[in-house]
Amino acid sequence: MRFLKKAQEYKNKYQVAVIVFCLLPNHFHLLLKQLAKVPLSQFMGTLLNSFSRFISVKYHLPTGHVFQGRFGARHLDNPSDLLQVSRYIHLNPIKENIFQLDFTWRKGRKIQGKELLTKLRNYPWSSFPSYLGSQKSDLEVNIDPIIEIERNLKKYQKFVESKITEEDLIILEDY
Repeated sequence: MRFLKKAQEYKNKYQVAVIVFCLLPNHFHLLLKQLAKVPLSQFMGTLLNSFSRFISVKYHLPTGHVFQGRFGARHLDNPSDLLQVSRYIHLNPIKENIFQLDFTWRKGRKIQGKELLTKLRNYPWSSFPSYLGSQKSDLEVNIDPIIEIERNLKKYQKFVESKITEEDLIILEDY
């Protein structure tokens, strides 16, 4: 919650729009849009330094990285890439579960996906529940760039949830 609240505070200060987010135990994903001349790296540096200091003080740890690795950034040039990256980020909470599924076809076998969909739709550290209107987050997201492409949120939900296969996730890793 602290990370999300600080991201909300700093996104306003640095004029950044958060389009999609997902927090996981050892890393996170943010799909951001720069709204002013202030570089996104300043927003990220302030957010990560603030969170690192908070964790260090709260848990009496030495200062340093809290999350796995340095943050990386990539400019997205077209709407298709925006959709693919947003889907990849939103599927992250269930990605490992998908890799563990047996996708081999056998007569009469159905892939069990309802539990995964429930987990995905209710994961509290992601913007996906906000997109579905089922949960409000401490970090406000700007869904307009997605709506401009997909036209409505039901269509976007179907787009995200239709790619719950191991092969598709491996392809999405490239984005």
